Amino acid sequence: MVFNLLICRVFKHKLRHGFSYIFYRLTGGIVKKDNEKMILIYDDDESVLEVTKTILEMKGYSVVTMNSCDHVVEKVEEMQPKLILMDLGIPPRGGRNATEELKHDPHTKEIPVILFSAAADLSELSSDTEADDYLHKPFNITDLEDKVEKYLKAS
Repeated sequence: MVFNLLICRVFKHKLRHGFSYIFYRLTGGIVKKDNEKMILIYDDDESVLEVTKTILEMKGYSVVTMNSCDHVVEKVEEMQPKLILMDLGIPPRGGRNATEELKHDPHTKEIPVILFSAAADLSELSSDTEADDYLHKPFNITDLEDKVEKYLKAS
C-alpha cells in the first residue's frame, strides 16, 4: 500500500513537471545532471530501482543501478560513486556482506553507504555492517531525498 502511494507521488510529480520530465526522457537525459554527485543503487527489485532512480534523477543526480552485488568492490572502485544505497536482500551474498566488504576495503571505505530494507532490525544491522545510515522500506520520498542530500553535501 505505502509503496503504491510512493509510485503515485512520483507519478504526480512527473505530471506536475511533465514537460521537463518528458523532454528529459525523449532527449536521453540531456537535462543537466550533477555528475559529481553520482549515486549507485543496489537492489534486486526492479520496481524499487526504477522508482528510486526516477526520484533521484528528477533531483538532478546521476544514478546507476545494479541488481546484483557480484564483484561489488571492483564495481564501486571503477565507478567511484559519491553515495551507495544498498538493499539487504540483494543476491548473491546480500547487502550486509557487500557493505562489510566495502567498508573494509581501503579504496571504498570512505564512500557513504545507506542500507535500505524492510527489515525490522535495520538500525542494528546498519551499525553492525558499519553502514553510514539506513532507510526503511517502503520509504517516504522526503526521507530519501533528505538522507541523500545529507551525505552528498558532506562529500
